[in-house]
Amino acid sequence: MKNLLYIGLILLTVLFSCNKGDDNSGHNPCTGDETTSYIKSTDLQECKFKTNSYWVLVDSVTNSFDSISIESFNQDFIEDICGNTYELHSFKTISSYSSETTDYVVVAGGLFKDFDGTPNSGTQIYDDYYSTTSMTNYQIEKFDSLVICGRYYKKVLRIEIENDITENNNKSIYYINSEFGFLRHDIYSDNILTSKKILMRMNIVR
Repeated sequence: MKNLLYIGLILLTVLFSCNKGDDNSGHNPCTGDETTSYIKSTDLQECKFKTNSYWVLVDSVTNSFDSISIESFNQDFIEDICGNTYELHSFKTISSYSSETTDYVVVAGGLFKDFDGTPNSGTQIYDDYYSTTSMTNYQIEKFDSLVICGRYYKKVLRIEIENDITENNNKSIYYINSEFGFLRHDIYSDNILTSKKILMRMNIVR
């Protein structure tokens, strides 16, 4: 009799486990309809920079110069856990001043900084100029033209991030256009301007 009770308990446990697994299967986040997201915006297609590209910037706060050059680039597709694929163009920059490297990626959603190789990673610092909309915790402003260091640049996007995790959660303001890339970058700590890097000259290779 004891053996029968023991076997019965085992069967109930197995049945309960199976039912629990069935319930969880209803929460599958994947729809089964895999998609591929291509970089279709001509603006974002321009925002691709390859090796031998570089930007020379001066920091008007610290009176220091920095040359940011592209160390490597790659054009590929990545896949998420649901099998959806995303076209990307990624590149890594290196600073001559600090020797720090930064990973960037261009995808259909824009240009992202500190990309780690997985979908939806990194901090967005540029969107499609022609169709950009307001993003959470971002302030976006468009300029048909803007003068930076005595030079006119067309179609400049100004993106202000109150807590930029790529800059130790300080406030960042990025000025970027797709033709020349990084035009200016302001960093504030406790509302005090601590860095203002302005583009002096550049060489762009696509």
